[in-house]
Amino acid sequence: MAGTVAVFGILLATPPLITHGAALPLTAPTATMTCQESGTVSWAAPGIGNEFSTIAWNAGIDFTNCTGPAVDQGRPTPVRLTEKGTELVSCNGDVSVHTGTGEITWSDGSTGTISAGVNVQSKTAGGGHGAFPITILTGNFAGHPATDDDTVTPGQSCPGLTKATLSGTLTII
Repeated sequence: MAGTVAVFGILLATPPLITHGAALPLTAPTATMTCQESGTVSWAAPGIGNEFSTIAWNAGIDFTNCTGPAVDQGRPTPVRLTEKGTELVSCNGDVSVHTGTGEITWSDGSTGTISAGVNVQSKTAGGGHGAFPITILTGNFAGHPATDDDTVTPGQSCPGLTKATLSGTLTII
């Protein structure tokens, strides 16, 4: 018991290891580059239905008007992204599963690979806003996370939706 009291007394007398600086709030990561995007997405026949189902999709996205510190430094900018994957989707409701892989082409003519997931996407009549986390796996900015933040605008009615346009931004951290 005396040993326990002595150890407890030492612990009380020892200053905490956490400093005041460690208690400061974390700042959000700074964007290396932000680009405008436009493109299309297609879903396999019979398209998006009223009930949730896993459907294959593919997209082609073009990038313009990139800004940010990496652009100021003369780094390559994204030109085009082609990607494909699957998602658990219906005409109305939240998309909880969205996975994809793709190839990104850069302004210096090189290419790299990416993987994509979903943070949040909610559809109404097949359209809506989505925020998709991307990891650049190879090539320029390899290892950097990015966010594809876009709006899906249906090109036809849902159910049976097989094609839509995309518009938004790509932000590379």
